[in-house]
Amino acid sequence: MLIFWRVNCRAKLKKYFVMPPRFCTQNFWQSKAILIGFCKLLFPINVRDFKILFYFLRGSKPWTLGYTEYKFYIIKILCSHVFNLKLFCSKKITCFLDERVVEYPWVLSRLPKKPGRLLDAGSCLNFDLFINHNKLKNKKICIFNLAPDARCLQSLGVSYIWGDLRRLPFKKSSFDFVTCISTLEHIGMNNSFYTTKSNRKIVKMPFDFLKVIKNFRYILKKEGLCLLTFPFGKQRNLSWMRIFSADDVLQILNTFQPSLFTKTFFIYKNFSWQLCSESEAIFSGYYDFHSRIKWHKGLPAAAGAVCCLELKK
Repeated sequence: MLIFWRVNCRAKLKKYFVMPPRFCTQNFWQSKAILIGFCKLLFPINVRDFKILFYFLRGSKPWTLGYTEYKFYIIKILCSHVFNLKLFCSKKITCFLDERVVEYPWVLSRLPKKPGRLLDAGSCLNFDLFINHNKLKNKKICIFNLAPDARCLQSLGVSYIWGDLRRLPFKKSSFDFVTCISTLEHIGMNNSFYTTKSNRKIVKMPFDFLKVIKNFRYILKKEGLCLLTFPFGKQRNLSWMRIFSADDVLQILNTFQPSLFTKTFFIYKNFSWQLCSESEAIFSGYYDFHSRIKWHKGLPAAAGAVCCLELKK
C-alpha cells in the first residue's frame, strides 16, 4: 500500500517534485500542470496514485493536491472491514485527515443490511464507494441536497431531489433510514461556498437545524433509524457553519424524542482519531480552512471532535 512505501519513494523521486525556480514566477496552475505531465511520463502510475505521492512529498498538508484522493483511499480501507478500533486509531491511518474518516465508517457500521428507503440528507453518500457498499446496495436511496451535484449515480438506482431540508417534500413515514453526515451544521448559515450564483443565499438563522430534526422525525417510519454526525466542542459560529455544543445535542434529543438513542464521540488527539467521552470532546476546537490562519501539524484538518447520534423513532 502507498502509505507503507512512501518513505522509499520520497528519497527516489523528491528531485522531480521540487518546482524549478523559473516556474515560481509563472501562473501556479500552469506550473502544476507542467509538473504533473512531466512526472506522469516518468512514472506510469494512475492519476490518483500520483496525486497521493505528490501529497506526501509536499508535506502531507490537508486540502492540498492529493489530500482528497488519499483521504478516500483510507476511508475505503476502513469501510471495507468490520469496524476495527485498533486499525481505526492507527497513527498511520488517520494522521492529518479530517472527520470524514470517522463519520463514514461509523455510519456504515450502524446501518443494518436489511432493505428499505434511505434519505441521504446533504449528499455525502453520493459516491460509488458507498452506493455499492453491502450496507447500501439493497436500499432505495434518495439524495436530497440544496444544489445539484456534479456527480450523478442514477444508473445505480439513486434518485435526486434539490431543495431546503427545512421544507422537505416527503409524506409522513416515507423512509426507513435517514443519514445526515456533517450537514446539520450548515443549516441556516452562509451557504455561498456550496451553491451556484443562481440559488445563493446568505442567511443568519443558525438554530434552524431544529426544524430539520423535526422533519427527519416526521418522514421516518415507526422504529426508523436516524444517523447524524456533526462537529462538536466549544459552541462557535463561523458564518458558513457552526460547532455544536453539549446544549445543542440536548436540544436535538429533546426535539426528536427518540425511543432509543446512542451518543458516540471521536476526538483528534496525538495525530489520530480516537474514541472519547463527551467530557473529553467538549472543549475541542475547529480549524477553519477558509480563514487566513496557516495550518500546522498541531492542528486538526478541520473538526477537533465529532458527535455521532443514533436515533430510533
